[in-house]
Amino acid sequence: MSMIHLCLSLLAIFVHQSISADVNAITGNYDIEPKYKVFEYRVPFTLKCNVTSPPPGDDYQIVWYKGNKSITEATELSGRLTQSKDSITIRKTTVDDAGQYSCRLIDPKSTNTTPLAQADFDVIMKPTAKLVETLTVIEGEKLRLECLVVGSPPPTVEWRIGNDTYFRSQGRIKLSEHPEKGTANSVLQIDEATMADRGNYYCHGNNVATRNSQPNEAFVYVRVKDKLAALWPFLGICMKIPIFPGGKNPQLLIHNILQENPF
Repeated sequence: MSMIHLCLSLLAIFVHQSISADVNAITGNYDIEPKYKVFEYRVPFTLKCNVTSPPPGDDYQIVWYKGNKSITEATELSGRLTQSKDSITIRKTTVDDAGQYSCRLIDPKSTNTTPLAQADFDVIMKPTAKLVETLTVIEGEKLRLECLVVGSPPPTVEWRIGNDTYFRSQGRIKLSEHPEKGTANSVLQIDEATMADRGNYYCHGNNVATRNSQPNEAFVYVRVKDKLAALWPFLGICMKIPIFPGGKNPQLLIHNILQENPF
C-alpha cells in the first residue's frame, strides 16, 4: 500500500469515528421527547431526519429502516410509502404501522456497514375510540356499553358521565375488561338502570400519545324508558274488554275487539 492510500484510509477511519461519536450529527422530527412520533388512524405521517454534522464534501446517504428491515423491504407499506432524500411518508395508516423506525447516515462509497450516525423513532398511534350510535334500555334492566379503542402502545380506557370521570369501578358504575380484546375498563355496566341514568356517555383511550394532546372521545346518548311504557298499548286494549255476558261466545268477542283495536 502506498503512503497516499494509507493516509486516505486513516483519514476515512478518523472521519467515520468522529461523526459516529457525534450523537447530534442527525436528529429526527419528534413530537414527544425523547424519540416519539405520533400518528392518528388513517392520517398520513412523515418521518424526517436532519443532518446537522454532514461528512466532508456532503458525500453521504440516508437509508431508512423499520425494525431491522430496510424500509424498501417492508411489503406491508407497499403502495402507501413515499420516500425522499431525508424523509418518508406513510399514508392510510393503521395500528400496524406503529413500531421502531430509524434513519441511518452512511457513506455509499465505504464498505463499512456501520452507519456514520443514526436517529431512532418510536412511532406510536394516538388511540381512537368508538361507541354504538344509540342505546335505549328499559328502567330496571341492565345498561351495558363497550368502548372499542385502538392504539399503540395499548391504551387504557377512561369514561365520562356528566361531570364525573371513571377509570375504575365506582358505586353502581362497574368497569371491566373486554372479554375478547382484553382492554381494561372498556366495558361499562349498570345492573339496574334508572331514569337518572339517561344522558351522554363518553369514553376515550389514553397512552403516551395523549400526554400533550386531547384524546379522541366517542359518545352516545343513552335513553332509559319507563318500564311500564311498553305495556300502555296493551293496557289500553284491556281497558276496553267487557265482562262476557252470559251465553256469549268469548272467542267471538275477542275477535271483534281485536278488529276494533288492531295492534
